[in-house]
Amino acid sequence: MIELLDPTTLTPLQLGAWRDLAACAAEPNPFFDPTVVLAAIRHLPDGPDVRLLVARRGERWIAALPVLTARRWRRYPMACTVAWSHPFCFLGTPLLAADDLDRAALALFEAPQQVTPHPLLVLENVGQDGPVAQAIHDVTDGATLFSLHHESRAALLRRPENDYVDSHRSGKRRREAKRLRTRLEAELGGPTGLVDHGCSPDAIRRFLALEASGWKGRAASALDSDPAHAAFFRDVCTAPGATVQSRILELGVTDRPAAMLFTLQAGSAAFAVKLAHDERLATGAPGVQLMTESADWFHGLPTVQRFDSCARPDNPMINALWPDRRTTASIAITAPGIAGALSRTTLRAYATAQRRRPGPAAPVPAAQVAR
Repeated sequence: MIELLDPTTLTPLQLGAWRDLAACAAEPNPFFDPTVVLAAIRHLPDGPDVRLLVARRGERWIAALPVLTARRWRRYPMACTVAWSHPFCFLGTPLLAADDLDRAALALFEAPQQVTPHPLLVLENVGQDGPVAQAIHDVTDGATLFSLHHESRAALLRRPENDYVDSHRSGKRRREAKRLRTRLEAELGGPTGLVDHGCSPDAIRRFLALEASGWKGRAASALDSDPAHAAFFRDVCTAPGATVQSRILELGVTDRPAAMLFTLQAGSAAFAVKLAHDERLATGAPGVQLMTESADWFHGLPTVQRFDSCARPDNPMINALWPDRRTTASIAITAPGIAGALSRTTLRAYATAQRRRPGPAAPVPAAQVAR
């Protein structure tokens, strides 16, 4: 059965089914975990309009995806149903049951003709290197599926040796990194260390203060610049019984952070969600030092296989540090037959227009995309 639910009125049984799915999904995604989604609904714009697309077998959920109805998507000039995204959502891979993957993926294709108000469903930022994307492609012949806007961003993939950063740095760059570390420690008056605070109340307070003290605070884009954003952050950090793990890493000396990183972990993947640093220590590159040491932290978590930077594809700092990449794409699913014919025609016209202008890659039928 496929249905659209109001996430704010779920019964305890339904909420438990969502948590169970989040914990055993083929690709656990913290941004679609109930802890994060419900916090976002409470505090972020569009929250009251979000619905949860759910497929279930009996009372067991096999697919879950938060969605919104939109008048248009990017430059696509037709109404559609879109997987919900917000400024703190960095992955749109839907939660699909690992032990019923094909049936769960098929439910996404049935949704535009059965339960969503429009014959087009768009999934944004879906990871392309895992079983979910493969299952989505496998359950269709490609006629009703379009892949759009591929991007590649920095990540770390587990390897036997802890040489993630130094393996691709020249001797000159390694010496420069050591010089910057010496300068940072001189500024701080002692050797620095990376501390995993979990999400203690004091770490939350210090992170918010550190981020607001820099350019993000001046630009009013820091979490603490908007009470709703700060409340969302606190709710995610302190949610009881959460299936997603939140941590705050700190590089510095006692009582003086040089840089801090907020991370989320679900299953075998960790995500670097928010970075803050002390701009007074800029000559010692504290942000660079923290992201370098976070590779050591990642290597010390043997069950975690991937550390996603959540950074823009053109971020020069993290691209120079982290050698691996992960690719994401948006996927448009149209209803079959006459119901989705107009959507497919419009998508093809959209593809032609995109090819004639600079910008993100144009959508192409999935059957033409090299896997």
